Amino acid sequence: IVEDERLIAQELEDTLTEWGYSPIAVVASSAEAMGAAETFRPDVVLMDIRIKGSVDGVTTASLLQQSWDIPVIYLTAHSD
Repeated sequence: IVEDERLIAQELEDTLTEWGYSPIAVVASSAEAMGAAETFRPDVVLMDIRIKGSVDGVTTASLLQQSWDIPVIYLTAHSD
């Protein structure tokens, strides 16, 4: 899970766990996402489109796909 709003990240993690999934990491920035992906090689990433740092979620998703061919599901809590 790549989400910089801690409450939203926690809700996502709790929901996934209730549904029988095992989230392996919750991170808030592109650098953290890339590091976690290299370490854990997840099956899929839930990616907020607006995350901490200078690199947004869309660019980070592209980097994940180029580096490790990891599928990404985009999400956002922003109404705009």
